[in-house]
Amino acid sequence: MVSELSGEDNLHLVVVLTPETVTGSPLIDDPGKISAYLYETRPCGVIMFPAQGSQEFGLEEWNIGMLLSSLERMRMPVFLDKQQVTYSVLDSLLTAHPELPVIVRKVYYAEDRKLMPLMERHANLYIDSSICRQYVGIDVYVRSFGAERIVYRACYRPKRRLR
Repeated sequence: MVSELSGEDNLHLVVVLTPETVTGSPLIDDPGKISAYLYETRPCGVIMFPAQGSQEFGLEEWNIGMLLSSLERMRMPVFLDKQQVTYSVLDSLLTAHPELPVIVRKVYYAEDRKLMPLMERHANLYIDSSICRQYVGIDVYVRSFGAERIVYRACYRPKRRLR
C-alpha cells in the first residue's frame, strides 16, 4: 500500500493499530519496533478502534500507555471515533500524554457540551470536520480554538485505481 500511495499527492497513509499490534506482538514487546515501523511506513497518523464490539482493547494507561508514549514522542496523530471512547477515558489519555495529538472523528451536535470543555483543557485535542454536525457550528469552534484545531478530511477518490 505504501508504494501504491507514493504517486498520489492527495492521499496520505493512516495505519490502523489493532489489538494484535497493541498486546503481545513483536512491535510492542520492543517499544522501538513500533517507532521503526512507523518511520518506515511514514503514515500521517494512526487510527484505533478500542470499543467493545470493535477491537475491544482499552485506552487506559495501564494497558497501552507504553504505546501511547511512543506515539507521543513521535508526535504521531491518533484518530479516534467518538463512539469508540468515553470522555473520561479521553480526558485521562490527553492528560497523560499532553504532546500526543488526538483527533476525534464522527463528532455530532450533542457532543458540544462535553467536547468544548475538553478542548479548553487540552491543546492536543482536535476534531475532524468531515462528518462534523455540531449544533453550534464549525465557526464557533474556529473562533474559540482556532482553525488549526479543526482537521479537514475528505473522501477522496484517486485518479487511478489502486491495486
